[in-house]
Amino acid sequence: MAALQEMLSGLSDAQKAELGKALEASDSLNEEDALVLSLLRREMVGKKKREHRDRVIQGFCDPFEDLLTDRDPDVKEPARISRKSIRPVWNWLREVGGEDHSRVCLRYEEALEYGPPEEAEKARAALWRAAVRLTEDKLEEAFADKQAGQALAKHLGGTRRLEDIREMLVLVAIAPEIEALKMAIAPAPALTLTRDQASLILEAYHRIAEQRPGHESWLIIAMMRRLLHEADILKVVRSLCRDGQDTLASLTDLAIVGDEILNDLDRYATDMEAACGTEGGAAEIVKLTREFSEAYLAVVESLDIKREGSWGQRMLETKRRVSAAIDNGLLRSARRDIFTALKSRKVQSGRTMVSKADLREDPDMDAYEFAEARAMAIRDVARLGERIGVNAAIQAVTKDIVDEIHLYSDSLLSQITNVPDEYIARARSHVIMIARLMELLAGPDPAETFLKRAMRRIDEASS
Repeated sequence: MAALQEMLSGLSDAQKAELGKALEASDSLNEEDALVLSLLRREMVGKKKREHRDRVIQGFCDPFEDLLTDRDPDVKEPARISRKSIRPVWNWLREVGGEDHSRVCLRYEEALEYGPPEEAEKARAALWRAAVRLTEDKLEEAFADKQAGQALAKHLGGTRRLEDIREMLVLVAIAPEIEALKMAIAPAPALTLTRDQASLILEAYHRIAEQRPGHESWLIIAMMRRLLHEADILKVVRSLCRDGQDTLASLTDLAIVGDEILNDLDRYATDMEAACGTEGGAAEIVKLTREFSEAYLAVVESLDIKREGSWGQRMLETKRRVSAAIDNGLLRSARRDIFTALKSRKVQSGRTMVSKADLREDPDMDAYEFAEARAMAIRDVARLGERIGVNAAIQAVTKDIVDEIHLYSDSLLSQITNVPDEYIARARSHVIMIARLMELLAGPDPAETFLKRAMRRIDEASS
């Protein structure tokens, strides 16, 4: 028996199915074949039961599936549910639900297996209702009584599990409304939130506010998590607030929606801070600045953010962090990164040493490509920074670099009279490189003007 089980465990599901079909089609089975077929059937029954159970658990999770995350931080993230919480919560449901829970699960399994889709939908709705009915009082007690809360948290595996189950059950309680809206806002993540979709969310919000007061803001959260740009949900929040201002929204149950969107903005700043000083950090900062600017503008375009309001103050602080990360990760090293490609040498001029362009060696193309990439990053961040109001420092650094490039090019052009031909060739290469850097940092017109003037000087020197 053990040897047969070991042999079967080495087969894939497809191989097991093929073997089972062959044995079932056989007219005569010896004792060993019959045993193999029996083991295969037992395994298939077990596998089918596991699949049914998993489908039932998935049905329970449907209302909060868009909030699920693979992360499981020590401190619970609001409006994010760890996938690791699903199993302990489901096991607790089975415990407290007893026969009632088993009965609705079995009905759902049978409906999934044998019934039409309408029956499966009814059975899933019954599962949601039972889950809320069987746990609502116990959860209320856990959050009202410290001792009861600690006991349940310990039983579930920690306070994160307890906090996750509260969010799960809030969403399960309004599951029919969520599932209906998910059909209208599909597939996830939705690229945009249309006016019609926003109207459907508003209608559902008001229904829930009447039927289950306190749950309506979680409908907004559930729909927000379905959107590619979550700040688009503020179109709905705007409709719910007088004059579309953030001050009122931040003082109501809708505060959790805005807080979550602002938390996402904060995460961009945190990620940018982490990218500072790392390999590839400059490119990562450009990417994050682009994503941050899109999210930031979506917020300010959807809601009238007041500078003195709590949301306005948070956004100002996040912008300050973003600006500081751009400075630390990109601007502080910008001059060094760019001028590494523009070789200089120190020469005596009277009593002082001055820096002059060095034409004794060919340009370092690797250093130039690095300088070009850095200049491109500065250009891109400058454009993005202008959109979100963090451009002053970028402009100042860019101007200083461009001014210094002009000084370098003047030094270079002043040295090309009465020099060997190879110096002239190097000067041309340097001028082309400088023109490209100027194009990125100052724009095409100054770059073209410089290129024409420099090439004319070089042509005159070489004639």
